[in-house]
Amino acid sequence: MRKRSRSSGRIIQTIERQWFDIDLNIQFKDIRSMRMRIDAQDGTIRVSAPYQFSERDVFNFVQTNLAWLQQKLAELNPKPKLRYENGDIVHLWGEQHELCITEGKQKRALVNNHQQIELQLADNSEKEDKIKLLDNLYRQEMKKRIPTSLLRWQPVVGKQVNDWGIRKMKTRWGTCNITAKRVWLSLSLAEKPPICLDYVLVHELVHLHEKHHNQRFYDLMTQFMPDWRECEKRLISG
Repeated sequence: MRKRSRSSGRIIQTIERQWFDIDLNIQFKDIRSMRMRIDAQDGTIRVSAPYQFSERDVFNFVQTNLAWLQQKLAELNPKPKLRYENGDIVHLWGEQHELCITEGKQKRALVNNHQQIELQLADNSEKEDKIKLLDNLYRQEMKKRIPTSLLRWQPVVGKQVNDWGIRKMKTRWGTCNITAKRVWLSLSLAEKPPICLDYVLVHELVHLHEKHHNQRFYDLMTQFMPDWRECEKRLISG
């Protein structure tokens, strides 16, 4: 539901939405065109739109400008760039691990007895080989955890998927093909605390009840996972 108020003779309608895993404050105003900005004080992302526009119009506007928005957010919250060398810090299920590069007869990645993430490969291997090995470790970890998470949450949500998969995604944590009942999850979730994987799975399962990010969708999220907003914050903050 939109909240209505008046400011300087203009009608303002305000809604809060979470699209593309980004929190948005949307204001429908007596203006002619849409604008988007990030508040320098608190980081709030505000979208201003003509009050005649629909929520779908605003969604399309945000989607069109998503690359710009993500770049600005990355500039505000820069992540250390991995060199994929000894001593780099990488994350697995929300925990920090030191990267350890060793030589081995076969290429493999594992968490060793010192709680380091060890990449075994030939000497002078390329950076791409190290990235592939680390991705393989993340993929293996997710394949072990996803079935357990589905067993827990599918009965709660009251929906089941026919299939699921893992892929590298740049702008999303998960997607759901409602017709095929197929869920895809971002490989990057392996870096986050386990509750973040649960949250994304619940989010995608709820889409089998409600396609759109409307009030019914968020009411269902609260019904099935009352602390989902806290989980969402952990996902975004890391």
